[in-house]
Amino acid sequence: MSDLLSIFVESNSTSKQVLKSGLKISKDEQMQTKFSEDVISLSDLKINPAKVINQVKDTHRPILLTSRGRGVAVVQNLDDYEKDQEERAFMKAVAQGLMDVKNGRVMELAEVKTKLAID
Repeated sequence: MSDLLSIFVESNSTSKQVLKSGLKISKDEQMQTKFSEDVISLSDLKINPAKVINQVKDTHRPILLTSRGRGVAVVQNLDDYEKDQEERAFMKAVAQGLMDVKNGRVMELAEVKTKLAID
């Protein structure tokens, strides 16, 4: 598997791109960021980028990249990022569905089957 990366850059609290690489891991393991291990300066990244990539692969935790003591980017496993995006989209759809039900925007099953051409 190749090490495909993109970087999640924060600029005035606006995310621009996302960085990912690798393997799958449980959500619980992802969320246990260890600030003593998961914060790396851009200078250290420039010196040894393979170390950062290997750390992301091995720990399955995102790494905060800093410049002059401030967080500027996050490096994260690609599969984990894609999974997070899918989960976010699913939860957004569930929330929209619940709002539709609350606001009376519902259809009978027979009507849905007709619209979708399902027997």
